[in-house]
Amino acid sequence: MASRSFVQRGAPPGRHEPRPLHRRVGRRRTGWELGRVVVKGVGLCRIPDHAGQQPTQPPPPHLLKPARTTYAAVQTESVLANLLPGIREIRTPLSAGYIWLISLWLAISEYIPEREKAHGVWESAYKLSGAIGTTATFAAVSFVAYLIGCLLEIKARSIVHWFRFSEWRWAIDRRILGNSSYMELEDPRMLHWSENPETSRGDVEFHDYLLPDESLTSVRMPDWGRRASRSSLIDLAVYIRRIKGRGVDVRLALGRFGDELDQLPIRLQSKNLDLYNTYDRATAEADLRVNVGLSTSILLSVIVAKGAAPLLLVIPCALLLIVRGQQKAREANDVLIQAVVSGELESSVLTSDLPRILPPQETRSPATSSEINDGLTDGTSDSP
Repeated sequence: MASRSFVQRGAPPGRHEPRPLHRRVGRRRTGWELGRVVVKGVGLCRIPDHAGQQPTQPPPPHLLKPARTTYAAVQTESVLANLLPGIREIRTPLSAGYIWLISLWLAISEYIPEREKAHGVWESAYKLSGAIGTTATFAAVSFVAYLIGCLLEIKARSIVHWFRFSEWRWAIDRRILGNSSYMELEDPRMLHWSENPETSRGDVEFHDYLLPDESLTSVRMPDWGRRASRSSLIDLAVYIRRIKGRGVDVRLALGRFGDELDQLPIRLQSKNLDLYNTYDRATAEADLRVNVGLSTSILLSVIVAKGAAPLLLVIPCALLLIVRGQQKAREANDVLIQAVVSGELESSVLTSDLPRILPPQETRSPATSSEINDGLTDGTSDSP
């Protein structure tokens, strides 16, 4: 045993100096070290050399962990990270497909013959089911349900504008509080939000002056605005005004940004994976709720048509699930907007030249309160 040794790694070629195992005179062998190799179960890990000094204390516990266990943990995390997005992709069409298949079965079950009376296609189907067994039959039915769900799947972002309820035809109401200049009301957080279905888009020009008795004007939100929450739209408007300065047409800028909204998730995936996972989870939840709610409402309608009239009262619950899915879709779009506002994601639309109400050189500075009072007293005001 005393003659055994191993070659020290890292030594220059031709100068390999064999180093004996730790059996120095007067030193008790600890039993946990052999040369510079720490032995713990099935795992091996090397302690770094420190000026050729031998360790006098046992290594920290994390160095003694078996390497195989650490690799297994990392491998498990990698498998889960790759598996979860795939589960999100199939759970929506599979769940909705089962409900659609049950609805179809209830609708045509009375026309399906029993096994003893079946002939033709139905007889062949019964024979095939008996030959392959119950498990294989269930797998085949699940595959059919998945195909039905894929064919009838609806993306939540495609119908999110159908449901607005409390925000139905709402508009941005701008109140001029003792100030006749629009340019001083740059921050949309000063705007008062209310529902006004009689207003139309583009009623007034932003650069026009308004007298105190004409203190209320309105401008419709962008068409895609119903796909995001009010607070996110305000944050986006503030961001546009901050990076583009005074005079930029925020309404048109918001409209152009909406055309780019569907391309932002692809860029977000390469920029910030954690933020993209948050968006992806919200989108998957929205799709699941919308599709399950829609298919459940059809299922309940079929059951009611079969004679169970009291279940008619449950249909609004399924419609409420669709509304919840619509709200989840808004939350997903809010993630994209907040990513742009916080600087995690760059918008090619907002970084390009945007239409302006006034040219940059003609943008007036905010008027002081004394100038406003003088203008109101004289009945005149400065031209923009």
